[in-house]
Amino acid sequence: MKHFFKSIFITLIVASMLCSSSCDKPRVTNDVAVISQTNLDDAIGRESITGDAAISFKELKTPSHVEKSFVLNGISVSINADVLMPQADGLYKAVFVFDDENMNRIVNEWLLPAYPEAKTITDESFDYGWGVSRDDRSVLMGFSADKDGKIGFIDSSKDINGYAEDHHFESRYITNKIPLGMNIDAKEAEKTAKEFVEKYSSFKYSAYKILDVNDKQKNKGYYEIYLQPEYKSIPVCVAKSSDGNSINLFFEVCISAEGMFAFQGNSNLKEIDCKPVENLMPFDSIMDYFSNDIAVLATGTDVHVNSVYLAYIPESDNSANPEIKLTPAWCFEYTDSRIEDGQEIILNFTVAYSVENGRIIGQYF
Repeated sequence: MKHFFKSIFITLIVASMLCSSSCDKPRVTNDVAVISQTNLDDAIGRESITGDAAISFKELKTPSHVEKSFVLNGISVSINADVLMPQADGLYKAVFVFDDENMNRIVNEWLLPAYPEAKTITDESFDYGWGVSRDDRSVLMGFSADKDGKIGFIDSSKDINGYAEDHHFESRYITNKIPLGMNIDAKEAEKTAKEFVEKYSSFKYSAYKILDVNDKQKNKGYYEIYLQPEYKSIPVCVAKSSDGNSINLFFEVCISAEGMFAFQGNSNLKEIDCKPVENLMPFDSIMDYFSNDIAVLATGTDVHVNSVYLAYIPESDNSANPEIKLTPAWCFEYTDSRIEDGQEIILNFTVAYSVENGRIIGQYF
């Protein structure tokens, strides 16, 4: 399967540098399914809990596993899931903004020493950009930064337009195969990616998906590494919003035998506010909300919950200079299936509930 982010980024850089159109081949991804809009008005509009019902983080007690089955409005629901509660001192509501000082550090410490011929470029598609073009005005290197914290880079001379032979739709997957022409395994590649990204980010990261991508004609391949951030020892949700309005903080890195040749992610952020969340809902109450809401959330007739975990949900107002807010939430990962034209259609979803009041923050792929 061809991968999407590199072609999009190349296209933007190419347009800004007036290069030829040979770089803009689309790449298709099956990571996001299309579903009908779900009516969540009742759940989203849930009133905040009263002070008597709230507890503190230290008092928060959760089971290690939940197992139950029931039928609600004709929908069969099966819950057989571990409940993941990270070891953390507390929960917080944090606010991040674009870090211009860090952007300059990336450019001056890493980009310009590696590409001394890079020149500043401008384009409506991004707020800041640097690039190197060949004599024929095609792109050699492009780097961009946006005021929502997103940065992107590609060295097209090292780009490999390969395919993942066994594309895995699981949200969490790390290949045990080594791409063509490489001599490091996925864990070593993850370490290389982490060291670079963490040097220029406020977050710590771990790999939640690593694919091996190969071009057999060139006898070359690379790792495509998706890194999940964490904030104060708690992971940040990397699922994609079904309404397209939320911001995603995962970071994607491509590493071949020649080293890192592409990356993209919302990492160029600095924290400007952090307040502890003192009053939480009991986990049992959140569980009851989900059990009642699933009849509205489901698009099919057979729901299986396979994971429940505590995570931060990133939210943004989508302005020109947005504030990125992290809100702690209980996340329920589930499959939702139905029979359509004689075939079973299975979709993967995550629904996130605010730990403070049980409000549904969003439904995600």
